[in-house]
Amino acid sequence: MDSKVIENIMKMFHFNGSGSLLYWQRIQVGNKWCLTLEGQPFLPTADRKQLKQYRNSCLKYSNYWVGQNTKVDQEWLAGLAAQEGIAYQRTSRDRDQFWGQLVVPVYIDKGKKLAGVIELAMYRPAEDFAADYLQLSNLLEGENLATKALIAKVTYEKDTIKFPLLSIGIEYLWENVTMRFFKRSVNQQAFLIKYVNRSGNWTMISSDDDLHACIADLNSGQLGFIQFWEAASISNDTVHMVVGQLYRLNGNDAGLTNYRTYCLNYDALIIGPDTQVDQMVLAGLAAQTGFAYQGTSNDRDQIMGQLVMPVYTNMRGHQTFLGVIEFVTPSPKATYNENLTTPEDIQE
Repeated sequence: MDSKVIENIMKMFHFNGSGSLLYWQRIQVGNKWCLTLEGQPFLPTADRKQLKQYRNSCLKYSNYWVGQNTKVDQEWLAGLAAQEGIAYQRTSRDRDQFWGQLVVPVYIDKGKKLAGVIELAMYRPAEDFAADYLQLSNLLEGENLATKALIAKVTYEKDTIKFPLLSIGIEYLWENVTMRFFKRSVNQQAFLIKYVNRSGNWTMISSDDDLHACIADLNSGQLGFIQFWEAASISNDTVHMVVGQLYRLNGNDAGLTNYRTYCLNYDALIIGPDTQVDQMVLAGLAAQTGFAYQGTSNDRDQIMGQLVMPVYTNMRGHQTFLGVIEFVTPSPKATYNENLTTPEDIQE
């Protein structure tokens, strides 16, 4: 994407105070990718030394990887936005926050591919950057680009509102709900905020943990994909596993898309009696042992959830290995036993 497009967006942006706009460009390096500020557009509102110092301090993140099997530093908000694929903010409500920050992922190809991240860094943190998010969203749309945020949809009596949930906290949610419905702040004892979980039960949201559980619960049912690793025979007892075109995506998530791309480019999965399989590649482990495996929230450093199941045919008493079905979710669940079945052998 031409950097002049981002420059035009920056020039049209209206600042509400002293700050700067930075652009983190996505750089693909083999099967991995990173974000960089080097050589990218930068627009400060004034010649403030602190604004330039902030940008210089961010340059250290140019060597940090983002994507599947990487753990992003939670202090690096732009990296977090790229990893999760949605906008985030840090405001005066956040503890020890000296700067105000809004990070907005930028997508091309009708929202399918992440191109980079626009970061708004304000010299003084505001209470909310929702208006700035909407402004950037409209400017991006004007250039045939797109962005994404977690959208809260709340109904009270006959009225329904929607707003970007840029801060994942109960106080932010509560204030947005009460101010939009009642035009004033309302005591949290006045009424309850609830959602319908995947089991169809109403569940109360009264804390940060409740809100995180709500998001995880809804995401687990909406986002995910299934793909098939095909077994191509090399010799009588050795196969080469490659990701085929059989693929089904439910929802739209940058992390899932990045993982799919990673798998398509993975060309080193050789399975045989004398091969050592990378323990991080569950599909290879399932092919090697012939058993199903899952990667859950109970596993250390597990970023995505995974379930892999080997597939066999049984023709005339002869069992043939076909490949591995892999089910992936953007956030790991505690278990995938509900998705784990024992399918009947495929008959000719």
